[in-house]
Amino acid sequence: MNHKITDVLAEEVRDSRGNPTLRASVVVGDVVGSFSVPSGASTGRMEALELRDDDGAHMLKAIANVVGPIKNNLMGMNVVDQGAIDRAMIELDKTAQKSNLGGNAMIGVSVAVACAGAKVSDLDLFEYLRTHRAIKPSRDVPFLFSNLINGGKHAKSHLAFQEFMVVPNVAKASEALGMLVK
Repeated sequence: MNHKITDVLAEEVRDSRGNPTLRASVVVGDVVGSFSVPSGASTGRMEALELRDDDGAHMLKAIANVVGPIKNNLMGMNVVDQGAIDRAMIELDKTAQKSNLGGNAMIGVSVAVACAGAKVSDLDLFEYLRTHRAIKPSRDVPFLFSNLINGGKHAKSHLAFQEFMVVPNVAKASEALGMLVK
């Protein structure tokens, strides 16, 4: 079934540290999939560019790319054709680090597309992602990751590391949650 994209939206929101980031939304009829892009405090030199305004305090450039060229290229595309949508954005940007459109704009729209695709398919997002050939699940239930200790730029503790995470290797989410609580 063809579920055509009817609108692509973006707005500036705040991340967990109060910094500006972008929320992208993809509309398919009366269904909306949205995603707020995480904004990393620590970034590597090979990461996609997070496009910010010159003042560093706003996302108007990235938002303009979402509601302008990205939207113009994706309108009418089938929301469940994730590969074609991602390729269309990559071809439109034409840079390795996504510096024309902004990695934050492209990632936001890509994940919003997946969220909308899951909704029109009446599936949870993790189940929907399994329907794509390129994604091969390694288990029936996703791992639960828990951040136990924050350091680095995420905390005032002055710890030398950014985060300490625990991932229980169990088959049931309820069992994993119990382990994390303990």
